[in-house]
Amino acid sequence: YPKQVNSFADEYKGNLKDAETIIEALHKYEELISTGSYLGQYRMLPVQADSTDGEAVGQMRSVATMLSQVSGKMSFFASEVLELSLTNYLESRLIACISAYSYTAHMSADISKG
Repeated sequence: YPKQVNSFADEYKGNLKDAETIIEALHKYEELISTGSYLGQYRMLPVQADSTDGEAVGQMRSVATMLSQVSGKMSFFASEVLELSLTNYLESRLIACISAYSYTAHMSADISKG
């Protein structure tokens, strides 16, 4: 699982530039999140059955530590998608403002002439 996460980070970190890539990455991200969830739940089952089982508790802690580490490696994904969304939103608002200003300036010039 950590190798899959490293591969995901290597492939997509800094490369989320277009919708096709983001959608592809999102599918892989969902698969990785699901796999991590299953791993955590699977390691939790023996502890829920017997919380005094030291070996089971140790294995659960090892998996929890690994999941925490890979979560950190995947954190770039949400940040980059949000940054891209904000950038696109701001660009569209800027274009709308420029268009509105140009229209208003054009109309003002026409009224001044008329």
